[in-house]
Amino acid sequence: LHFAGGGGVVRASAVLLNLPRQAVERLDPASVVFDRGPSVRAKLATTILTNCTPCQAGPVAEAHEDVKVYAIYDHPWWVSKLGLAEGTFASVDADPPLVGRYHDGPIRRRGKEPPGPAALEAVYTFTLEHPQVKWYLPFVRDLAGEPLTVTTDPALLLPLHTRLMDYHRAAFAARGYNASAEPPPREVVLGIWTTDKLALLPSPTSSMMHVQTSRPGACPAEPCLRGVTPRQYVDAVATPNSRRRIHLANNDFTWTGYQGKPCCWAEQSLRAVERILVREWALPRPAWLDKQYWTDLVGEADATAASAASSDAAAAVASSDDALPWTSSDAAAAASDAAGGALASGAGVAEALATLERRV
Repeated sequence: LHFAGGGGVVRASAVLLNLPRQAVERLDPASVVFDRGPSVRAKLATTILTNCTPCQAGPVAEAHEDVKVYAIYDHPWWVSKLGLAEGTFASVDADPPLVGRYHDGPIRRRGKEPPGPAALEAVYTFTLEHPQVKWYLPFVRDLAGEPLTVTTDPALLLPLHTRLMDYHRAAFAARGYNASAEPPPREVVLGIWTTDKLALLPSPTSSMMHVQTSRPGACPAEPCLRGVTPRQYVDAVATPNSRRRIHLANNDFTWTGYQGKPCCWAEQSLRAVERILVREWALPRPAWLDKQYWTDLVGEADATAASAASSDAAAAVASSDDALPWTSSDAAAAASDAAGGALASGAGVAEALATLERRV
């Protein structure tokens, strides 16, 4: 792996890439990511990754943006004063437009202290559905290069706060509060993705998107996937080059509806990563992840193999009393050996360590 900016060269026995569709499609056809071998799976993977983009026609294929806007307040007034812990709200007849959800922003809680800061999702929609939300685009620092913008620009914070207070003014009054007394947000976070093919991190669009669109013809099915099963697709994309142990996980390369999951959530990428970590490195289930969810995700056989490898790793650590004190790198090496291969991912090492009785 050659890193830009003087980062040097790293050699790995296996690689797990998290790359969006546009980045993969811009790779040289001779890239090592693609296996030009004769196997059916290798050919399918190359086709999927280089020439099988969804939504090439219809309304969804039109250039548009996916827009999220969060107002960060020191205190979650919508919950503590208005009792609005869930639900949606919308008002696009004035600027800034609102298409928000009360339940989709985090609230920090520390014991008995008052909750806060907290994020109120003021917008979550698409410019195809609500073109009015283009109002927010001028506040994005670099739409083509970085979807995330965190700003304290008063030209955004103050109008957005005023709009939120006006929208909720009656609800404040009904509970005996004065909306005008609420302080404005400390900052606003924008997450805005574009479908522009030249963008570095474009809007996510998984395969077979047509099963999720409600309008007929909004996103036609990909002819390149005719006759391909969801499992064939998932297996091919997960390891586009098995001979070099190159793996890929990104929600752009998931099958919409596979295992009952819809398109474009971050969960799709996480699920793809987890399958690969279990299958290729036999990493055990993270302690925080529901056992049944995990088993359904990775499959019974791979789950059993990973659990066995975890037990072997723990036994290797427990029997090494003469090596005390153990360091995290010692434990990582034991976990890697027991799992049957060199671990190229620091995050993967951390997952393995979570199952060990470490002595430090």
